[in-house]
Amino acid sequence: MTKKEIRPLWNEHRERIIQLFKRGGVPQEEAEDLSQEVFYKLLKKLEANSKIYNLGSWINTAARNKLVDFYRLRNSMKQVEGLPESGYQQSLETDEEFRNCLEQEVMYCFNYFLKELDAESQFILTAVELENKSQKMLAVEMGISYPTLRSKVQRARQKIREKFFEACTINFDPAGRIASCTAKC
Repeated sequence: MTKKEIRPLWNEHRERIIQLFKRGGVPQEEAEDLSQEVFYKLLKKLEANSKIYNLGSWINTAARNKLVDFYRLRNSMKQVEGLPESGYQQSLETDEEFRNCLEQEVMYCFNYFLKELDAESQFILTAVELENKSQKMLAVEMGISYPTLRSKVQRARQKIREKFFEACTINFDPAGRIASCTAKC
């Protein structure tokens, strides 16, 4: 991808990335600077001919990581300088908007990986995970035994889990929720 091809990406994703930073409590000017840093990182990655499987996901992950780095730097500077806490700063772990953004990104990846599975696994995971259909009801609808369906659900979950861990490094909080998700590419 050339620098000329980056411009449309910048135009397409810039405002969304700035909004993500602003929702995270970053002032407008700093949000714009951080978005430029994200796209600079993208440019360097593309110049190195690194493969990016899902560009939108990569950009969102890079932006979230940059937001975390922003707060880590700010917190370390305050500890060193003894500056008072500002009103807009919040813990990212408790920030509901950040968690919602992370969950949306994971669901986007889930849907992307779901399309790569075989038709039966897609059907089963869609019914059980997305439509919250009970496994017993689904077994009856499919005309198979409940233990057979349970095994198929477990295999389908394992397949999608493998796809996630191939493409991403996922960290969980003590409650078992996803705390961070970073693309490996």
